Parts: sequence; C-alpha cells; structure tokens
Amino acid sequence: MKDSYVKNAVKPDKRSGSMALGEIEGSLKKSSGIENAPSNRGSEISDSFRTDETDTSNIKRGADSGCGSGCREKREGPGQPGQPLKLDRNDNHGKVGGYGNTVRIVTQKVHSSLDLDDVMDSAVDVMSKHIEGAQNVSIYMVEGDRAVLKSYRGYPDDLMKKLAAIPYPKGFTWKTILESKPTYCPDVDCDTIIGHMGRELGTKSYVSMPIRFSGRATGCININSVRKDAFDQEELDLLEIVALSIEAAINNARRAEALKKSREALRENNVKLRRKNRFEKVINAVTRSVHQSLEVSEVFENAVEAIYSEVGEAQRVMIYMIENTDAKEQNPHAVLRAQRGHPDSFIDRVKRIPYPVGATWKTIIDGKPRFVSDGDMDPHLGKAGREYGARSYISMPIKLEDDTVGCIHIHSFRKHAFNKDHMKLLDSVVRQLETAINNARKTEALRKSEEALRKTRDELEGRVRERTSELQKSNTLLIKEILERRYVENELKLSLAEKDVLLKEIHHRVKNNLQIISSLLNLQSRKLKDEKALASFVECNNRIRSIATLHEQLYRSKDLSRIDFRAHMRNMTNHLLRSYGMGSDHIRVVIDSEQIYLDINTSIPLGLVVNELVSNAIKHGFDGRMNGEIKIEFRKTHDKYTLSVSNDGIKLPEDFDISSSTTLGLELVSSLSKQLKGAITMSSGDVTEFRLEFKA
Repeated sequence: MKDSYVKNAVKPDKRSGSMALGEIEGSLKKSSGIENAPSNRGSEISDSFRTDETDTSNIKRGADSGCGSGCREKREGPGQPGQPLKLDRNDNHGKVGGYGNTVRIVTQKVHSSLDLDDVMDSAVDVMSKHIEGAQNVSIYMVEGDRAVLKSYRGYPDDLMKKLAAIPYPKGFTWKTILESKPTYCPDVDCDTIIGHMGRELGTKSYVSMPIRFSGRATGCININSVRKDAFDQEELDLLEIVALSIEAAINNARRAEALKKSREALRENNVKLRRKNRFEKVINAVTRSVHQSLEVSEVFENAVEAIYSEVGEAQRVMIYMIENTDAKEQNPHAVLRAQRGHPDSFIDRVKRIPYPVGATWKTIIDGKPRFVSDGDMDPHLGKAGREYGARSYISMPIKLEDDTVGCIHIHSFRKHAFNKDHMKLLDSVVRQLETAINNARKTEALRKSEEALRKTRDELEGRVRERTSELQKSNTLLIKEILERRYVENELKLSLAEKDVLLKEIHHRVKNNLQIISSLLNLQSRKLKDEKALASFVECNNRIRSIATLHEQLYRSKDLSRIDFRAHMRNMTNHLLRSYGMGSDHIRVVIDSEQIYLDINTSIPLGLVVNELVSNAIKHGFDGRMNGEIKIEFRKTHDKYTLSVSNDGIKLPEDFDISSSTTLGLELVSSLSKQLKGAITMSSGDVTEFRLEFKA
C-alpha cells in the first residue's frame, strides 16, 4: 500500500506493515459485503492520502486550498497514539493485530442494522471508542445545498447545534465532498479551510473521509483531534479502511430503506389497483345497464347489486326517489326503489319516508353529498338505521337539471369504513343513474310525442283534403290576380322611369335657366362703373351659381333624392376662387369631410351658407396678403351635423356679433341657419372660425 496524503496533508513517519493492512482490507471486504464493490474504489484506500501529489484539478466547485507549504515543512513526524489503541509502533505484529481487531469491531457494529440512522449513530460511536485519536467524530450528509449533521460523538452539544447544517461550499466538510477524496490536516495553524467554529472546538488536526453512493460523494466522516499530528500513515490507512466499511454499511442501509419504501409503495399500489378494479366493475355494470335497458327499475337493481357485491365495505345499499302521493297537499315521500343487505323488517319501516324526516331527506333537501364516518355523532340518522347497525355511511343526491329527485346510500356496520375513493365511486354511479332516469324520461316523452303526432297527422290529413278542394278553386283566382299585379308592376316601373327622366330634365332646365340668369348678370355687370354695385352683382351671381351647381349634380347623379355634399363644396369653392380671380397658389381651400349625402331641401340653404362664408373670407380675410388658407370641415356625429369654415387671415373685432351684422351676406347666413333650425357661432383666435350646428 502506498503511503500518501491529499493536498493539505503532511507526510508522517513511514512505517512497515502495509502488507498486513492489505490483509485487513481483504478481510474487511469479505465481512462487510463490499468485496463486489467497483475495483477503483478499493484502490483508493492505498492512494488517497498523498504528500507528493498536489493536483487539485478534480475539485468540482472551487473549494479553497489546504495547508500552505509552511504547514508541510513544520511537521516532520506523527502524533502520539491515544489510549483506545495502545500499540508499540515498532511492534508490527502487535499493531496489525490491534488494527484487525478494531476493523472487525467497527465492521460488526455498523453492519448489525439496516436502519440508516442506527448505522450512522453506531459508526460514530464505535469509532470514538475504538480508534486512537478519534474521540470527536461526526457524519454529515448532503441535502440540497447544505451538509446536514446526522450523528456525532465527543463534541459539545451546544456547539454542534450551530454546526447542524453547513452551507455550500464552506469548510473542509464541503472540500472533502466536492473533491470526493480524503482530507488530512496534521496542523490547523497553517490550514486555510477549517472554519472558526472548528477552531473553537479546540481542533489541532483533522481527518475527513468521503461517503460515496453511486460513484459520487454524498457525505463525509469528520474526525477532529485536540492534538497536532494525531495520526501516522498506517493509522490513516486504518481510518480509511474503517470509513470504507462504514460507507458500505450506510449504502446498504440506504438500499434497504429504498427497498422497504418500494415494497410499501408496491403494496399500496396493489391495494389501490384491486380497489380500482372492483370500482370499475361497479361502474361498468351500471353503465352497461344504462345503455342496454330503458327501464329505470332495472338500472336501479343492477346498480345496488354491483355496489353490494364488489364494495366490501358496503353492507347495505339503497336508492330512494321522490314520489308525490298527494298532489293537492303537496306531501312528498322518498320511496325505496332498490336495495341490498336489508332484512324485510327494516324495509317495511323505511320503504316510504315522509318529508322531511331523516338522513335521506337531509341529502335531498341540501342537494349535496354527505359523508358520515361516525353514525353515533350524526343527528340525522334515523332510529331504524341505528337499530339495524349503521355506523358510517355515504349519501349522494341524484339530480336532474339541477333539481334533486332522489339519493343513494351505502351503509357499513363499522365506523370510518369509507373514504374519498368511495365518494368518487358513488358519484360516478349517480351520474349513470341520472343518465338512465333522463333517458327513461326522454323515452316516455318521445312516446307521448309520437302519439300526439299521430293524432295531429290524422287531423291534418282531413284538413288538407278539405283545404285542397278550396285551394284548387282559389288557385284560378290567384293566378288571375298575380297576372294583374304583374301588369300593374310593369306599368309602375315604366311610369317611374318616365318620372326619373322627367325629373332629370326639370333639374337640367332649372340649371340651364339659372345659368342664363347668371350669364345675363355677367353681361349687365360689365356696364356697371360703381364698384359696390359690381360687387353686389358678383355676389348675387355666385349665389345663383351655387344653386345651379346643385341642380347639375342632381341630374347627373343616379340617385335624384340625395346630393354628395362634399363634391358640391369642392365644385362651389373652385368656382368662387375663379370668380374672384384667385389661384390655388394664393389662397388654398382645404375641405375636411367624409362623404355625406343630403337631400335638396338641406343642400340648397347649407350650400348658400358655405358660399357666403367662403366669399366673405376671400374678399375680406386676406386684405393685403398674397396667400392664406380657408378650411372647411363638415361632420356628422350621432344626430347632429357640424359645419366649420375658418381662415387664418385678418381677425374680426372681439365685440363682433353676427346676429347684429348689417351686411347682406352675413344676414343671409343668419337667416339660412334659422331655416336649417341650427345655431351659428363665431370665434376669433389664431384663426377666425364660423361654426354652424343643426340636427340631422
């Protein structure tokens, strides 16, 4: 066996006897049951403690390094042996015998039980008693991100409470677990891993050995000594052999515990499976009955028989349905429709239960499942039920379209006989019973409906024969009436077409007449020298042109009753700009409107309002300016129209009142607004705006 240590160990005096320790190791494998363990784990016994190997590449999560080089140089020999194992280190045969005896004691003790907690407690106990220098021993196991203390000996109880759980990755405990190999520090004065709690314990040297399971470290055994250099090479080898035996015992206990849990789970699953199979037989029997028979009584009988025969806890089964025996007084009874397990004397007493007596009516009235594990504590269980041995029961309501029409009971002679699985079973049975009752009702309703249909059919056939003769007589008159109506419809269509043509012609002639008037006014205006008179002629001409444009749109449109007012505003404003000699590069007119259709009675006055407001803005709003913008907005919101005409030209005086204006144009605007049953307002800010609102 090689004499070696991990990174933070210092090499003690080299002793003979490695062959003897090899023999002990072989004996250990046979006695502890680890002879069949993987071969690489056994080889680690001799290779785990090394002073000449400082490679830490296998440290998994960044554990701190061990003792520094000063620690290795300071310690030149082993510590003195303790009392439990008094061996002369020069007497190899004595030592080997002592080692073997110690190994056997540890092995026998830890392998005497398969209880995991007992094994770990025995391990720390036997090590503290029989291994020199191992008075303070503890076992930690990984649980999540903590190493949890499982058992210990030699440490003060109050201090070990603070060390009950070591968070990842602190201390030499986690170093051993992460590196999965033994750690030995002969002198903690030059150790950087041990925590302050370890130093408070008075630790001068320590050994930590991993406990592995399925190829990885899942815990460790820690031995703290109050003296430096507590162990030499052969004692370290002995400790690792003992640790290997303890590891095997712990793993055996783990496997035994897992096997025990597996057997318990298997036993529970078998019980559940058998119960499930029994319950499925019940549900299948009821389901087959529902789908094979339309007789509700047969379905009830099959249901109680299936529950009674397959559910051992159900000593008695009953189905009750509501039956009203006195329709005038509304005195209902719950009637027993099917049962199993009851003597005749009991049936005579409970076959009809008047409202609202007992547990049956309690379930029906509440409309909710009832689970009673102790009948003695149930105030609703009747006298008959108690006398005939009901100690626990389940009662489930039977419903149709949210109305409770009955219930099903299962009784047991012992308390606490039922559980939630029985509730689920009974719920499934009730669903099938509800389906059966519903099917039976539908079948009865269908039968009655078929009878009614047959009677109705016979009556209708007689009526049809009577009416057929009458219809044959009236058909001739009807055909004549249809022909006459078609003739009249054709005449109306021709007349309507002629009227459309005539109406278009009228609008055309009105437009032409207005155009002639406009032309005459133009000719007349050329002879006028007075600027005011000329302006009046131009304004009058524009008004006539506005009306003429409407008539032109009407006779060009397919619909003679409505006008696209947005298109009309566009045509009218283009004409106004031309009549005043303004191009689009001087004054820009912006029309913001949806496509709104108006009748002619609204379009003519509204068009004149737009004409007057735009004309007024062109004439007076941009005096002395080369350009500007006129914006027209027209909207319909719910039952109201809103027209807004604004310009960014010269502002009107703050005290301007449109209603008191003496100009013809604004007087006309005010008058036309009243004609439209609307109200016009004016505001002057960054822009001058006239707003007209009227009902749609």
